[in-house]
Amino acid sequence: MKAYCLCSCGQSCWVRCENLLNGHTKSCGHRKKKDYRQRVAGVIPGKLQSKRPKNNSSGHKGVSQTASGKWLAYISLKGKRHNLGIFTEKSEAILARKLAERRLFQPILQQEIVTTNKEV
Repeated sequence: MKAYCLCSCGQSCWVRCENLLNGHTKSCGHRKKKDYRQRVAGVIPGKLQSKRPKNNSSGHKGVSQTASGKWLAYISLKGKRHNLGIFTEKSEAILARKLAERRLFQPILQQEIVTTNKEV
């Protein structure tokens, strides 16, 4: 059996009665729709420090081997991928990636620290 409910946001929806009684359903889902993550300069700082993907074969985030055996370094920020260059040595590509992280990510991470300290 379902009940027609009015949410605190003003929207209405059909909800199973058992979900209302056991507390599983508390809203229409409007809270899930809104992105509550804090952004600094249009970037979510936690995403900058994310782990490398499991399918990464180089062992370093933003470094991959091309079909010709050379190493490609890249970094992504605000939905844009920035190619840092193609290198013959893997260590050169890793260094280029780390330098780009410092240049692009550090100002945002520092700004997050300042913003977080102001809120406390």
